[in-house]
Amino acid sequence: MLELLSENAAKFDVALHAYVLMGNHFHLLVTPQTVEGLPQMMQAVGRRYVRLFNDAHQRTGTLWEGRYRSTL
Repeated sequence: MLELLSENAAKFDVALHAYVLMGNHFHLLVTPQTVEGLPQMMQAVGRRYVRLFNDAHQRTGTLWEGRYRSTL
């Protein structure tokens, strides 16, 4: 997860300042440089991580409920 966050933050020009990984969710403190950066980063991380997790645990479906939320 951390590797995916780091790679995609760099790819989509999002500064990743801090993170907290919980058992069923995570929190990020980020600064996107473009309007599209954060949504694109979250979509890329979500797609890849869900696939890796589901393959490793022989399951299908989503891991998270709903879309990510962001606030200033």
